[in-house]
Amino acid sequence: AACRETSMLTRLLPWLYAKLRVGRWLRNPFLERIYLALLFAYKRYAEDPFASLARKRPDLFRGGHILDVGANVGYTAAIFSNAASDGYRVYAFEPEPVNLRRLRRVIEAKDLGARISVIASAVGDTNGEVELVVNESHPGDHRVSAVTTDDATIRVPVTTLDAFAATHHVTGICFIKIDVQGFELAVSRGMRDVIDGNRRLAVAFEYQEPSAKSWGYDAATIAGFYTQRGFALYVLTHGGDLVDAAPEAIARLHSRRGYVDLLAVREGPG
Repeated sequence: AACRETSMLTRLLPWLYAKLRVGRWLRNPFLERIYLALLFAYKRYAEDPFASLARKRPDLFRGGHILDVGANVGYTAAIFSNAASDGYRVYAFEPEPVNLRRLRRVIEAKDLGARISVIASAVGDTNGEVELVVNESHPGDHRVSAVTTDDATIRVPVTTLDAFAATHHVTGICFIKIDVQGFELAVSRGMRDVIDGNRRLAVAFEYQEPSAKSWGYDAATIAGFYTQRGFALYVLTHGGDLVDAAPEAIARLHSRRGYVDLLAVREGPG
């Protein structure tokens, strides 16, 4: 029953968003707040593993800054801001203008400006600009695409995490979340210095096979990127549990949900 309810919610929210957007109802701040409240409730109920992970493994989020790559409208950034140690910040990366506006509104409404910094940029393995494909019907599905499409695109800034950390003097990073619709390996390749400079580090990323294959990699490729650098790799469940990321476990969970959340953890001195 829970799976059926989750599936219904997964279909309902994009449908609701498309209807509200076409009717321009989301220009009304009150209706936009209602939509965001529904979205946050859906995330917590149906998708999010991070609230449970922060409760079960608070050590992963303590003693360092947190980078939220693909912050969307701020659900995970808010979770991370509550989990972070005092004196450290969450850096929320989001390139799409409407999501950016909503992200800033959420931060203001929740009074999190002292804990979250918004970075208006995509993240990858290059610095400069990149074409972002905008999904007009689903605000969580904007993406840097490996193929030419007929969908609307916009030019947005792009940075590597290595360049960001060096330019903004961000040292002492303990947790990175990457959810960028198949561009996860490029983001990972653009943060080699961050990985080398932070011996105690956890990196959460989504693996979605069709999107990853459009960029020419599979689960073994991105898993190998981390295991070769001394990380232990786990499947991260919705309940915040860590399960050994055997290939068959990844394939089984991917076939059930269409994606799988993975967590690479490397213990060591900061």
